[in-house]
Amino acid sequence: MYRVMIVDDEPYIRKGLKNILDWEQTGFRITSEAHDGSDAFNKLNDRSVDVIITDIRMPNIDGIGLIKKVSNIYPGIKFIVLSAYDDFRYVKEAFKLGVTDYVLKSEMTGEQFRRMLTEFDQDFRLDRLRSQAVRENI
Repeated sequence: MYRVMIVDDEPYIRKGLKNILDWEQTGFRITSEAHDGSDAFNKLNDRSVDVIITDIRMPNIDGIGLIKKVSNIYPGIKFIVLSAYDDFRYVKEAFKLGVTDYVLKSEMTGEQFRRMLTEFDQDFRLDRLRSQAVRENI
């Protein structure tokens, strides 16, 4: 079961994401949530996660800052970025940092998240196979 952290400064968005689909049926479990990037980063020390779904604009540390900070310390964590803004600057910066997907909040659907999670599962499996192959060749 993959572990997911939801990071958004709007409580109703966090709640909506938790209820948008049956996470465990897709092989994912929401293990934590945070109200901004600083809160999320602090919670990573307590519990590891495989995927972070984060808002782009938040107080304290925003989504881009969180991705930069987390990626340096926990390179295996994958990201989905949420935004209420269709701003190309944010999209471009997010993808330069290796974000897997960028979703507009106004267009979020359970089916969209189900597809993304299926892709994550495939990516995680490929990463594991690559790591295993590297270890076996050493």
